[in-house]
Amino acid sequence: MALPGVGRSAQLIKKTWGESVGKGLSLFVVTLVAGLAGAAITFMLVMANPWLGIAFGLLYFLLLATVISTLDGIFKIALYRYTTWNVVPVGYSPELLHQAFVAREKKSWFAK
Repeated sequence: MALPGVGRSAQLIKKTWGESVGKGLSLFVVTLVAGLAGAAITFMLVMANPWLGIAFGLLYFLLLATVISTLDGIFKIALYRYTTWNVVPVGYSPELLHQAFVAREKKSWFAK
């Protein structure tokens, strides 16, 4: 059953980074830049040849979603290994992994 594993993961995150979890923006920036570049190329191709532009756009954004999802999964695995075994995977710095989760301020709906 998966529930003990989920509980263990939650305990590890709380132990290593505390209650509040925030995510870095680096993957978002990569996605945004690549998405805007793909949209511009797709637009130009649609103006020249609509079918070619549509085909390119569909393939480009499918490939972009696959690559970004893969990168996100790899980073999550590295974070899990760092949290569980305190092992920094090859290619990562301890500072990067430790700063992946940062404390957020608690916001209240009724704050003055």
